[in-house]
Amino acid sequence: CLNTRGQVQVKAMKEVVEFSGLPIGYVVTSPSCRSRQTADVVFGGYDKIDRILVHKGPYFENMKLRNEKLKSFIYSLPVEKGKNTIITAHNGVIEERVVDKYPAGFTFDLNEGGFYVIEKYENKLIVKHKFNNFHFFSKNILSRRE
Repeated sequence: CLNTRGQVQVKAMKEVVEFSGLPIGYVVTSPSCRSRQTADVVFGGYDKIDRILVHKGPYFENMKLRNEKLKSFIYSLPVEKGKNTIITAHNGVIEERVVDKYPAGFTFDLNEGGFYVIEKYENKLIVKHKFNNFHFFSKNILSRRE
């Protein structure tokens, strides 16, 4: 499912995640092959597959109801103290109608390998950070060594 470029990218992502010491807890993925392969390589596997994480494109559905189900699903995910719950999915799954708060001027658009950091706090989903692509994340972790 991942093409050659994607295979190289997930290996690089795995190295950065390992180097950073990012504590990984529960991992949930879309049933999409690319999402599952990403979870396998970068995070060492996944705990659950859920169809709610497939982007909205292929389905005819009530978007308000879909967003409510997605929000409820995210709230239900287990969070281990000191660890990060990981969702591997498609661009466009997380949008403004799914979260409760995000920074002023924030846009919900990611490039390949991009992700959001979302916090569950007092029954609210709050977008804390956006890494437009994985490169922006790795630049915050890695420094050139001489």
